[in-house]
Amino acid sequence: MKRVFAAILTAVLASAAHAAVPEEGYLAARDSYIAKFNPAGDAGTVSDAVVKDEERARADLAARLRATIGPLNIKGYAGEGSLTIESLFKGDLGFGALDGLAFTAQPDANLVVTTRGLFERWVRDHKDWWGSALGNIPQDPVAAVKTEAFYTQAISADAAVSSFGELPVTKPADTVAFAMLAIRRQDIGPAAPEEMMVSVVDGSRLYVVSAPIAATVPLMPACEALWNEAQSKASKVLDAYADSGRKDEKLFDEYNRVQEQGDAAMRQCFAERVRSDAAYGKLVKQAQDIVDQLTAK
Repeated sequence: MKRVFAAILTAVLASAAHAAVPEEGYLAARDSYIAKFNPAGDAGTVSDAVVKDEERARADLAARLRATIGPLNIKGYAGEGSLTIESLFKGDLGFGALDGLAFTAQPDANLVVTTRGLFERWVRDHKDWWGSALGNIPQDPVAAVKTEAFYTQAISADAAVSSFGELPVTKPADTVAFAMLAIRRQDIGPAAPEEMMVSVVDGSRLYVVSAPIAATVPLMPACEALWNEAQSKASKVLDAYADSGRKDEKLFDEYNRVQEQGDAAMRQCFAERVRSDAAYGKLVKQAQDIVDQLTAK
């Protein structure tokens, strides 16, 4: 019996090691390219030749990822997928995105897929991506996919992802699944969700789908009133900041804090009230259909 167990354990470890080899090869190539295109102390202009070289590097990384991730067999998505990392130049939009392949389906749904190993490594790399002043990604991968920071840093380089509430979904026992109503935006204030984010993590892969919501639910007046109340308070704080000759930075910080709290209260209000909206069932079904699509064997 001990020999049988030892043989099984050896096979499992060998399989895991084999799976890790292409992941490590991809990561080594990626990090080498990043070092190449971001030499220490070099903040000069980038020549056309360097831009072309960087494009070739990303093409190489895409090919490596296709070999690492393997073929995709998700209904509605086809093709070889494109690299999610849009730039290897630090500071550019798209630098530091999730290491994955992006696929598009009709109508307008987008899927990003990567291996679980690359996902977990990316989460570790993004522990302090925004610095200590802002909320970063939890180091537990299961908790990570439930945060706005994850979706913003992973798939939305040019706009912040804001949650308007979780959608309940069921999933296989050995799988993690999470869905939420969301909007991508560059400023806070009155708004309603425009899309949903759905993540599924199984034993070998992470899937992230963003899709326009199937039913529009406008912002409820009671929720907008929470924002308006906060905005009124924030305006008074801003006036006090102006009266200080714009020197009392604590007042400016308070102005931002009041606005952010009002925005959070508005979105929490929506998350609670949408459950009694006539369209809620349709939204839940849409999220569940996506989970079922991603977990179908």
